[in-house]
Amino acid sequence: MNKIISFIISCMFYSCLLAQSHASYKMGTSLSPSGETWTVDSLSLLFNGKRIIPVMGEIHYTRVPETQWRSELLKMKAGGINIIATYVFWIHHEEIKGQYDWKGNHSLRKFVELCKELNLSVALRVGPFCHGEVRNGGFPDWITRENYKIRTNDKNYLNEVRSWYGAIFNQVKGLQWKDGGPVICMQIENEYGISFTMHCIAQTRYLKSYRKNQASCRPTLSNQRRANVCLFVDFTYFS
Repeated sequence: MNKIISFIISCMFYSCLLAQSHASYKMGTSLSPSGETWTVDSLSLLFNGKRIIPVMGEIHYTRVPETQWRSELLKMKAGGINIIATYVFWIHHEEIKGQYDWKGNHSLRKFVELCKELNLSVALRVGPFCHGEVRNGGFPDWITRENYKIRTNDKNYLNEVRSWYGAIFNQVKGLQWKDGGPVICMQIENEYGISFTMHCIAQTRYLKSYRKNQASCRPTLSNQRRANVCLFVDFTYFS
């Protein structure tokens, strides 16, 4: 009985969150320089005004040799995939605080540019927590050694996240949909369990606020079961 009651309360809670997200829904830049559009309504995504069901596939560029990116992406495309999702693992790029590695198979920019060349849209999964079966869920070791309350609205922790997001922006600058690039959406955070719900709300609201003041946001999509937040977003705020 207690499990049933907890389930009902959880459903009611997440329904309230979903209603709130719809109430605050706001479109941003959906038009590319070539005149194509990505939009969304209560039924589906729309590409150039036509309803579509996109097929998204996952590949983690830092786990694949750069020389194999093209062949692997072409295999995915041949299988019907038209949106490439990829984690941007913090631990793979900033193992030492302040020292970023964007070379070789760590080159996010080259990977996204290749996706553009192959006419594949890109969904960036930027964490800061990713999971993805990587150590610390993607957090660099130095983050875990600091006295931070990670995955919360701890000010010092979020300052580090802000710097990390800024580094990502520098790599994809000019490659967003509004600029004619393939990046159409970004996922903030990943896999919050229900016991972390209040921390999730506090942190994701703060992360979203980074781009509310100056960034123009496209549709907000969410997986309420795990409270993921996936956004169509412009990174303007980080420039």
